[in-house]
Amino acid sequence: MLTNMSSGDTDVVCNDNQEKKGELERCWSDLPVDIIDLIRLYLFARDSSAFNATCRSWRSTTAILRPLPPPGGCPHRQSPCLMFIEKFGICKFFHPIYNDFYFMEIPEIANARLRYSRFGWLLLSQEDSSTKNIFFFNPFTRIKIELPRIPFEDGFVSLCFTAPPTSSDCVVMGVSGFLFYSVAMIRLGDQNWSIDENDKKFRLAECHPILYRGRYYCLGADGNVGIYNPKDHTCDVILKPLDTKVIESLRQAFFAEFDGKLLAVFVYGHEREVHVWRLNLSKMNWFPVQSLGDKMLFVSRGSSFVETASVSGIANKIYFSKFYGNSGVFYSLSTKKYHSYTGGFSSHTGHKLRDFPLSTWIKPTLEMG
Repeated sequence: MLTNMSSGDTDVVCNDNQEKKGELERCWSDLPVDIIDLIRLYLFARDSSAFNATCRSWRSTTAILRPLPPPGGCPHRQSPCLMFIEKFGICKFFHPIYNDFYFMEIPEIANARLRYSRFGWLLLSQEDSSTKNIFFFNPFTRIKIELPRIPFEDGFVSLCFTAPPTSSDCVVMGVSGFLFYSVAMIRLGDQNWSIDENDKKFRLAECHPILYRGRYYCLGADGNVGIYNPKDHTCDVILKPLDTKVIESLRQAFFAEFDGKLLAVFVYGHEREVHVWRLNLSKMNWFPVQSLGDKMLFVSRGSSFVETASVSGIANKIYFSKFYGNSGVFYSLSTKKYHSYTGGFSSHTGHKLRDFPLSTWIKPTLEMG
């Protein structure tokens, strides 16, 4: 009989009894990598951490460029993943349910910058001294769709699109400028961008616009809101700033739609305090949000959105692009604390966490190969 596996750096767990005649002694550390990866598919964050700690040879397999699990089957496999573009076209995906990294070789987007993600598609830019290109790319189907050259010399501060680029309803909207902003739009298939200028002072936060009830809403760094109406090509700024304490120490801002309402997440101060606000459109005021219920809020510079929790224990939390060591970090609205997925970190402050601003949450699609 094989002995029980013990934690630590034990490299092998073998038969303590003498080998029976005609039987081949096997060690747990000799399990094939594909079997180890199959086991990991059914382990969540804390279980996966304990699994890796059991055996050094098992833990070493995490360094292999393992592909992202297909989204079909169990609902938790359809969880959004945090995507990074590494060197030489290697893309890294962090899966929050498994608390693990997966990899894809995608040379088509080497040296590109992630700008926005939705519907399983990426919107990226490649900017150098000679050209400013912007294009769609689906990392799961490898389909690439080019767009006309960026119309602004300084490029876009933020971007969004309204439908998959395979749809005739897809419109790309970009915002340029930090103090006075300009809006550019293009429908897929058109050759030129349409441009509208704004003469009102408005300091943009570094987060994407949101199309809401026919208008585009842009979050300002002062907590105010810029509104662009594409029908009459008008820009307006609603001056409803937040408390001065928040504005002066703002570190990050995120914008998302939740249950038919617009939400803003502000991270401010040395301790990286987190506050969630809902925009009341009738009064154009901000109201604090205390709970997300059974929802999960994923926030990043490239994409912020709400999902319904697929397993217990993951709701009413904000999932950032932040890490404690190699573990992902979320913020719980119940405890008002940052927590690592594996339970090794819990704190009201997040200033020592590593943040990856040039990443984006993306939801794998069933079409991935």
